[in-house]
Amino acid sequence: MSSAATVNASGKATLILRCADRPVCRVLPINAADVATILNIVRETGATFAVKSGGHNSYASGTNAENGITIDLSRLKDITVSDDRNSVTVGAGCRFGEIYDKLEAHGLGCVGGRISSVRISGLTMGGGISFFSSERGLACDNVISYELVLANGQILNVSEKSHPDLFWGMRGAGITLGIVTLFDAFNKFVQDASDFSTEAFMLATDAAKDGKSVYAVITSHSNPHSNTAAFDDIKSLTPLASTSQIRSLKNLCDEMDSQNEPGFRFRTSSLSRWTDIQHDQIIFDVADQFVDKVEKAAQAQGTFHRYQYLNYAARHQDVYGSYGEENRKRLLEIKAKYDPEDLMSTLRPGIIQLSGSQKA
Repeated sequence: MSSAATVNASGKATLILRCADRPVCRVLPINAADVATILNIVRETGATFAVKSGGHNSYASGTNAENGITIDLSRLKDITVSDDRNSVTVGAGCRFGEIYDKLEAHGLGCVGGRISSVRISGLTMGGGISFFSSERGLACDNVISYELVLANGQILNVSEKSHPDLFWGMRGAGITLGIVTLFDAFNKFVQDASDFSTEAFMLATDAAKDGKSVYAVITSHSNPHSNTAAFDDIKSLTPLASTSQIRSLKNLCDEMDSQNEPGFRFRTSSLSRWTDIQHDQIIFDVADQFVDKVEKAAQAQGTFHRYQYLNYAARHQDVYGSYGEENRKRLLEIKAKYDPEDLMSTLRPGIIQLSGSQKA
């Protein structure tokens, strides 16, 4: 069953609301003015809401609001490369496959997702690990400015110059401060590399096959030559299979995406996937035990680091506390300034909370 209603938010745009199994309705804005209208309605009615970009959240309540409103950003699709080719403006609903396609037509690439289907908003607001992060930082480190809608419906262009405090807070706690509709981003384009080691990326996982351990190794570097030395040790091994080749970033991310079969539930911390919802708690408990053992082992070896990556964190983890209490205090002060009623937390209960405590 579905129904539709329209709200004219800007004189031009129309919002489509569709009933869904869990949210009361799903709203698809096409610009910041639409998002502002939605937040004004949310604020006036006290309705809970969630924001969905690509839906890659590791817990359901992060992108769907139980008996509330899901704000689906998938229609915010603008991609515009600047005339000087030093930046690109990207709508919050764009998938990185679409972004890479656009940039590769200009001979460019960017610090972004490692699979084509992930959208810019979710990845970047949580940090954003890229194939190029070892040298160029996280995706959020490459953002120049944000078009941000505050809880009170105000639309701001947030940059280091215009709102330095808010810009600082957006890189690590942005989901608690507002809803981003546009990113002016990626002013450090990836074209080629002179330092093979810092441009290199490697991820290894293991699995059992016929009673033996099998390791899957993903490697990449941005130098367009096959004789780079960064992976000599890996290349000296004889693989069971290999798809290594010189290729575009989009092509690599498409292959990575092809390994993510639809229909599975997923727990990032333990790289677990399953299909039966009744197994959720068992998997969660095992994953939490695994993380606890890893942390204790790291502490015993003197290699533990307190930082927790927001995009991979479980809801019970105190992510913002891992930034350090001085930073959390500063973030809370920024939030009090731009969201004094704390609506982005009280009406958006599915996110990891800045306070460290979770909403029901």
